[in-house]
Amino acid sequence: MRAGYGRSFDIGVFGSIFGHTVTQNVPVLANQSLSAANANVGQAFCLGSSADNPGCNYANDTQASVQPLGGGPIAYTPPVVPASGLLPNPGNSVVTWARPNPLRFPTLDAWNASVQHALTSTLTITAAYIGNKGTHTLSDGDSRTTNPNEAAINLPASFSPTGQALHWDNTAPAVPTSTGATSDSNYLQRYYGGSLLACRDPNYTPTIDPNITLPAGACGWSQAVNYLGDDQNTNFNALQITIAQAAWHGLNINGNYQWAHAHDSNANYYTWDPAVVWGNDSDVRHQSATIYGLYQLPLGKGKQFLNGVNHAEDLALGGYEISATGSVDSGLPFSLGLNSCPGTPGDVPCQPQATGTLPTNLSKFVPGTGWTFYQAQTLGSTFSQPGLDEIGNVRRNSYFGPHFYNVDLSLQKAFSIWESTSVKFRMDAINALNHINPGNPGGNIQSVGTITGEGPGPGPRQLEFSLSFKF
Repeated sequence: MRAGYGRSFDIGVFGSIFGHTVTQNVPVLANQSLSAANANVGQAFCLGSSADNPGCNYANDTQASVQPLGGGPIAYTPPVVPASGLLPNPGNSVVTWARPNPLRFPTLDAWNASVQHALTSTLTITAAYIGNKGTHTLSDGDSRTTNPNEAAINLPASFSPTGQALHWDNTAPAVPTSTGATSDSNYLQRYYGGSLLACRDPNYTPTIDPNITLPAGACGWSQAVNYLGDDQNTNFNALQITIAQAAWHGLNINGNYQWAHAHDSNANYYTWDPAVVWGNDSDVRHQSATIYGLYQLPLGKGKQFLNGVNHAEDLALGGYEISATGSVDSGLPFSLGLNSCPGTPGDVPCQPQATGTLPTNLSKFVPGTGWTFYQAQTLGSTFSQPGLDEIGNVRRNSYFGPHFYNVDLSLQKAFSIWESTSVKFRMDAINALNHINPGNPGGNIQSVGTITGEGPGPGPRQLEFSLSFKF
């Protein structure tokens, strides 16, 4: 019987703790976004003035007070750093990066327990439970960022630019109505009408909204905020069974089976409703079985059969080894989607509302088309668009794609030419059966579930030959 527990710490992928949040933020880095003041003018600024292009001196331009003489973009002036150390954000003209305050390190707690029993002197069986939990880690797809400024379905009054609770309605006008309905997702973002200390700095330039007057101290941010928070969690639990046959008459073989469940989150909409984006990990199959082994053929001198052959016969018949690896796995998770979900803003996951399940069945491969995994669904009784301000009940990664299998083979022959000189020949056949494992379909149930690419795996069959001499 064995058991173990451990905790590991990480500084964050690509320096998300100490690196990107400093080097990709003001005042070290500022990305400006300038637009033409007049939609009929195809330029945001002039590169320079000349006798042939006198307009670039802005002599009679309404922007003369802000555009530099001689052309060029508006110069970026770094803000004065206040005593708090929190810089005033330049509004919608820069890309914003943020970090937790205080900083926190991603952690992984891992544990296991196993029982092993010797059935014979060379045959053992092991049963093990493996588990781990990641805290303050990455989202599914290795994203280390979430967006605190993503649009909500229902925005609390504390973040509202009008002081009232707002909600999405694609049929409503952009300016929020008396009931709080709006078709402008900007008004449903936290830090468009909401406030932060950096936005209340005296040096901050407030955003001017053409339709409403934003509250004093409102940030007026319509752009995403890249929050390098490593702020999501993961878990993994698995039952693993292993049968191992040690060397027995030249045979070594090992068989493994795993039943596993792993869950994590997607970054999109996580800041408003973590439960909606919680689901199966995209890279973990529920069931996996693998068998591998090596067999030394008992032929030639010193072996069980043909022990009395001469040297020439031993060179031809002895020293063969055959090894193989085979695996069969269930499919990888994928999510169902729709053409559109008009009842929610674009930051909200577009998931179907279902009263049943989607029939899936992998077709034969059709050259030029690929595979078909499911037929297009007509919205009606089984699947429908979610209603106004609703998210469909088919959660993220709740369906599984085609299964996977693969076989690798290897043949080796070793023989001695003289007492101190030996030669080994080896041939490897990777994906020996040349089976192409299909990937997952796109997931849009209003279209045929066509698969045109292969899934993770070895690709088409590969043959490798090698020859080595030892002396």
